[in-house]
Amino acid sequence: MLQAGHTRVCGCSKVAHPALMRPQLLANRRQVKHIVRSSTTAAAEHIILAPPASNSAPAETETLLVLAPGFTVGPADFKHLGEAVQAQCPDVRLWVACMHLDYQGIMAAMMKENPGTSYEQAYQNLPSSGKLEAALDSVKDAAAAAGFKPRQSGWGRLTNLYLCCQSAAGVTLSPVAFKAVAGFILLASTFDGRYSMGKLPSLEDWGRPVMLLGAELDGQMRWPWSAGLAADAAVLAQKAGPRFAAAQQPFILVPGANHGHTSNGIPNYDRGDIPAHTEYATATEAFARAMAAFVTAHEGPGKSAKQAATDQLLLMVRQTAELVAPYFMASGMGNPCAAWITGRQGGPESTASLDAPDTSHSSHQHQHAHGASAHAASSLQQSLLQGARREAGAAVSAALHPGVLQKAERFVAAAQLKLASTLPREVLGKLRVVVQTHTTVEALLFNQPVISEQDDGSVVVLVHALVAPPNVVRPATEGALLTSRASSPEYWLKLKRPQAIAEDLGLSGIYADGVTAAALNQGAFDAAIAAVNRKAAERYKAAGWQLAFGEDEPTPDVNAEKFIRQGAMKFTAVAAAGSDGGGTADGAVQQQKRQLGVVTVTSPVLTSKSISETVQQAGQGPQAEAMIAATKDKYMHRFLGNWYTKVFSVAQAMEWIMLDSLRNKNTWS
Repeated sequence: MLQAGHTRVCGCSKVAHPALMRPQLLANRRQVKHIVRSSTTAAAEHIILAPPASNSAPAETETLLVLAPGFTVGPADFKHLGEAVQAQCPDVRLWVACMHLDYQGIMAAMMKENPGTSYEQAYQNLPSSGKLEAALDSVKDAAAAAGFKPRQSGWGRLTNLYLCCQSAAGVTLSPVAFKAVAGFILLASTFDGRYSMGKLPSLEDWGRPVMLLGAELDGQMRWPWSAGLAADAAVLAQKAGPRFAAAQQPFILVPGANHGHTSNGIPNYDRGDIPAHTEYATATEAFARAMAAFVTAHEGPGKSAKQAATDQLLLMVRQTAELVAPYFMASGMGNPCAAWITGRQGGPESTASLDAPDTSHSSHQHQHAHGASAHAASSLQQSLLQGARREAGAAVSAALHPGVLQKAERFVAAAQLKLASTLPREVLGKLRVVVQTHTTVEALLFNQPVISEQDDGSVVVLVHALVAPPNVVRPATEGALLTSRASSPEYWLKLKRPQAIAEDLGLSGIYADGVTAAALNQGAFDAAIAAVNRKAAERYKAAGWQLAFGEDEPTPDVNAEKFIRQGAMKFTAVAAAGSDGGGTADGAVQQQKRQLGVVTVTSPVLTSKSISETVQQAGQGPQAEAMIAATKDKYMHRFLGNWYTKVFSVAQAMEWIMLDSLRNKNTWS
């Protein structure tokens, strides 16, 4: 029996008969089995929640909030959240529609209509298929049939419709939302193109309100994937003021909540979710409070109601900005705190501790205490960069925030100086390390390090690095699992060994490589643990997989191209004695009390011999003569004496501390 005020209406999609889904669908399911699994809670109906009987808001505030589920969940999983939003939204006559969205049925129909279409292709084509528009029309019609009064503009947009997309729904439905709604909420989701391999958006392209609402401990749709969008929102605060931006583009995280908390409270550890550090009911109330404030800030009955809602949003945004500021600074995007507190650009801040790989291996506790006090003293200092992250005409963009590239350049320059640190001090003083960062593997392959003496006596050492985003490190066919990976890039380095520099400058002697990849990884980790917020550091130390850095793995029999294309960092996990990894409910509780084990990170390293090393190895015979002749070719010097490796960035190490280390499921190797 239905409760008063609740209406169930049949959805637009029928569940596909299993026979229609074979054999193509089943074959592709095996291929991308982690993308979708059958929901145990989905019902083939929309759930329409009429405004509570106690709601006395004016008729002109009537608004519909549609809650669109991600994969594996259904409308019933959002009923509690919908009711909680209504309870916290007394100033708006709010209808809530918990949407039935049959992804599997829709994709099965697409594959039937276009024989030969793979499951992955159907998933990628969802946003442009027209079927999601039909699904949204269905839920709008259901709400209207139940009594909701839509307001429609002359262009067809409903001006009192808000769409909240949870998890994968944000990726698939964002193109629909762009054209059809008055306001958009991304709940534990992102429309970042690195997820769906579509275009990379900027929030500046969205002329209507957009809320980025996430869970701090979301292990499936981790919030750093939306960090670039959050940076866009902070820039808006800088340009237009914090209050305007808080209402228009708020970025809010619920502390201690996980991905499961954004729907039915059930975490999916197999997909990488993390045990929560807050109760489901508490998290639901926090999500509802943010969503209610967002709707009221735009649909409230008068100025005072809208101002009060904006005040709530601004407070939550500021709290989130403090929480995420260390990550933003580590990534190179700047500190959002100044923008949200004053609306002004912060002054310059020294971030050397987040740039230069620290290989001193000093105490983590001492470094963390120092980092926390430094952050508190300078939380309004590091500036934001504006006009960033623009996709420019390509069908697929790998655009990166310019601050991310600048951070990489500083890290790589410091790494090159450490590698060359065995050279005489007077030589080191002459070196000018110039770093060129790349975003494609081909660019890294076809650019080589160069040593060049200048007229002023300085020596330019031009080196290269790939700032490798996850869709380069991990194959795109992983689909939805990609967002369970770190969003921050790895650094793939192509540096010059000190022996090669010495020989180019006419120095005699043997000069060993001055740093290891393990030391660079350790330095990145030390910088991250020193700067991350205090609670995240405490969680990592008490309940996380502890990182260790093994000796470099040499790859002497691999050529440079194969190394760059196929070489990879290795993660080897050894569980702690008695730990079940938190895979059960009891295990999740226990994970909060003890470390899960140790993960040893090993970086591959490839070195090419210098000129003198090549000559010494040549021996006798025609082949040896050819090798020696090659060393006399100035062009060939670019390929001699190089040092290749793949290492953590500081931001990636920080993501490990905040998120990856707390997982019971091995989703990183």
